[in-house]
Amino acid sequence: MANLLYVVTNLLDGSTMSSSAEDALFPRANLYDGFPSRPFKFAVAGLNQVIITNLGSAKSVDFCSIHGHNIDSGITAVQFRSSTDNFSSSNDLEATFTVRTPAMYVRLSAPKSRRYWGLQFVGTNSVPVQIGEIVLGLADTLTVEPRHEIETRERRAQIRNRTSAGELSVVNLTDFATKELIMTFRGSYTALEDVRDSLWAATDHGADPCVIVPSDDRPEVHFGHFQGELPISRLFASATAAKELYEYELTFQESAFAVAISVSPLYGAGTVAAAGTASADGVVV
Repeated sequence: MANLLYVVTNLLDGSTMSSSAEDALFPRANLYDGFPSRPFKFAVAGLNQVIITNLGSAKSVDFCSIHGHNIDSGITAVQFRSSTDNFSSSNDLEATFTVRTPAMYVRLSAPKSRRYWGLQFVGTNSVPVQIGEIVLGLADTLTVEPRHEIETRERRAQIRNRTSAGELSVVNLTDFATKELIMTFRGSYTALEDVRDSLWAATDHGADPCVIVPSDDRPEVHFGHFQGELPISRLFASATAAKELYEYELTFQESAFAVAISVSPLYGAGTVAAAGTASADGVVV
């Protein structure tokens, strides 16, 4: 049976990180700052680049996810590795990601306790690899599964602009729509309290980011915040409390990425511009 997975504690926060040469404008600290729109980037598109984290002591890990990346066919594999000695002689391949844009994850069959964890990007990307967020930790499974399919709504951040010549253009801040997930749970009051404590309360009522895998038999993974809840409500009253039925709803909003920026015309000829430059339509992107 498929399960909903969640990770509320990112072990990268508080760790010491190292990597192949970073772009000074997009440092490693951006990998765990909670804002995928503020990415990390390697200085160049190099061969077999790595990101390594030192957790300070051995800690149990069974999950790693990568969000808002620009990995292309030049990378033949993304490897998840662990070590006991900072990859001096110990270097174990734990899992290999199935590359999926804009986010992907791996989960080990059982937790493993190691101090050093790393990602190796085998091959050479066509441009420097950029990553919005990495999450490392232990994935938990909810005791109550969402009722039916999770309702999904897509949102795409846009800026509209009219040039001095009267042409109207739209800037898509990312080529990927962010998703809003609406999860409805039904069960006993005690079971729904457990769901509330595991997700809503554990993330400080949505203040802290987390990762959601809606179904562990699919590759879909989301990084973001819970935006709100509907209080636990009773649907069916019974003379026996154990037979009463309750419902609880949570809304999760995926964080925006900065994978790509494109410009499309609504009227007139449009162009695509590199980030930070002005397009022929006069839109600074």
